[in-house]
Amino acid sequence: MHAAAMEKLQKEHDAEVQKHVENETRLQGEIDALKAQIEQLEANVQRLQGTVQAKDNEILAMRDSVAQANAAMEKCIQEHAARTKEIELQFKEKEIKLQNNLRKTMEQLIAEQTQEIGELQSEF
Repeated sequence: MHAAAMEKLQKEHDAEVQKHVENETRLQGEIDALKAQIEQLEANVQRLQGTVQAKDNEILAMRDSVAQANAAMEKCIQEHAARTKEIELQFKEKEIKLQNNLRKTMEQLIAEQTQEIGELQSEF
């Protein structure tokens, strides 16, 4: 009877050990699968961080380009304003010169006509 009880206990123990080994094997498989998923997620994180960094660099480059374009535009505006002032000044100078020339010519013509009128009057 003792041997039969021992044999029964041994079988139960062996069955429990077998269940434990099967559970351990199954759990180890799940652990390995989870580790593979973690590795895949870490790889995705690295890839996405690289993508984000590349996009950040593109944005910074665009901001630099915009800043350079704005600076160039401001320079052109200033150059245009300076050139416009210069041209306006030249125009005013030429206008004054032409007005003075016109005034002199008119005065000369008036003087000549006055002289001619005086000569014509003295003839009569």
